[in-house]
Amino acid sequence: MKRNIARFLIATLVLVSLCFGATAREGDFIGRWQCVAFTYEGETYNAADFNYEVFCEFLENGLAIVTINGEAETVTWRLNGGMYELIDSDGETSTFIQNGDRIEMIDDDMLLSFSREPGTAQGNQAEGAESVPGGTAAREAGFIGKWHLITYSDGVTVYNAADTQYEAIYEFFEDDTVTLTVNGVSGTTTWSLENGSPVVIGNDGPYVFKQNGDNIELTNNGMLMSFSRESGAAQGNQTEPKQEIPYSESYWGSPLGSSKLLEGKCLVINVFMDTEGYPWSEADIQAVLGLYRQTKGFIENQALRYGKELDLVCDFEANPLLFYHTVTSIDFRLPDSGSLSLLAQYRAAIPLLSALNDMIEKNIPYPILADQYETDRIIYCFHIKQRDDIHYTIPYNADVYGDIAYHEKIIYFNAGEVHAQMIPHEILHAFSALDLYYTNSINGVTAEFVDYAKKHYINDIMGIWGETAMQGIAAYEISPLTAYFLGWLDDIPELAMFPEIRRYTPGVLYDHSR
Repeated sequence: MKRNIARFLIATLVLVSLCFGATAREGDFIGRWQCVAFTYEGETYNAADFNYEVFCEFLENGLAIVTINGEAETVTWRLNGGMYELIDSDGETSTFIQNGDRIEMIDDDMLLSFSREPGTAQGNQAEGAESVPGGTAAREAGFIGKWHLITYSDGVTVYNAADTQYEAIYEFFEDDTVTLTVNGVSGTTTWSLENGSPVVIGNDGPYVFKQNGDNIELTNNGMLMSFSRESGAAQGNQTEPKQEIPYSESYWGSPLGSSKLLEGKCLVINVFMDTEGYPWSEADIQAVLGLYRQTKGFIENQALRYGKELDLVCDFEANPLLFYHTVTSIDFRLPDSGSLSLLAQYRAAIPLLSALNDMIEKNIPYPILADQYETDRIIYCFHIKQRDDIHYTIPYNADVYGDIAYHEKIIYFNAGEVHAQMIPHEILHAFSALDLYYTNSINGVTAEFVDYAKKHYINDIMGIWGETAMQGIAAYEISPLTAYFLGWLDDIPELAMFPEIRRYTPGVLYDHSR
């Protein structure tokens, strides 16, 4: 019973969190609009010729005031697919669309056309708003800071949030924004103060908190949730500063590609692709996703050995935007590695990269995910059930590919049994780790270096020599060699013995500054 309640709770909170990201504060609509014309049964009439006066005022805090013949009602509004929607207290929705300098709304069989009232240009909140922004009033009320979910109740039993695997945090800021984070997934919207209580603007209506002693409480879908202030996050003390540049913008422009350095938070997006005659079954997909959970634990624990905090986000169940299953006709075959140089092989991959790049741009909302998870580090893992024991990573290399390889991609072929160690092995390639088991003249990996690595670091995940090839993930480690290539270490003794492996730009797999 407790697990079912917890699942319902997290589904409710995730829904609220995702709704936050869609709350609009678009300047084009902010202000007061008057109905100037309406169309009925194909005929257009001037509103001034009738005893019919309608105003709609969009406020920056996510509320709107609709006034019809002097009677006003406060509702909420949101941006949905480029259109603006009003939601009244009964949950009824009215949709506005832009038409030149006007906005239009379809109401039953009537089309209403609105023109902006002079003097209420974007950003000017008119008088008469029933709610007040956070700011000074909010500080006085003492809501600024982080609030953690501590208990929840279905009306019969009270449960401790600490007994579940779920974490929910509201953080109220002085700039009238609020962030809800549920198990690492974040969304941001606005809030205001009404009758001394904070009101959070959600996609399906306002969420009103009530003060209860030192806690605040929210009732949603029959669930009572109680939040307690985080220790050290007292009123007026905003915790960490927000990043000034949106993560969806800082995602671009790095010489390291979309993966950046392996630290902080990194999203892993999985795409399972059926090819002709090779479909993925649900059981096979779940088996692979299970290996990602092992991979997450392995890499994060290894990072801690080198003093690096890492969150490899594999929330495939919590967020469907991190998981895709589709059908493709893309040809994933690359030239025989024995017939071409390494550089020639990569250049031959350009048609494949172009096809995958188009697929990402058209189907994966990576800008939304970057802002939602507050990270600009993303990698893309493609699984093709076609051949066995062939996997490769295509790292970003502007000299060879240009921007078509900026979205860093890993290609797994899984026709037979999936070997657990291949998942972390290829993921680490995306973050500049080198293969330790064969020579590579571009990166200065000589036969002597390979012999040294095998002798001293036989269990390095980037080695996978024949003697250790089919072990489980737990049998491996990330040695100081690989930690150096990842940028986790600035120096290692091996640089004196093998100076040709030195990286002058941490995180770059092919460092041409050598």
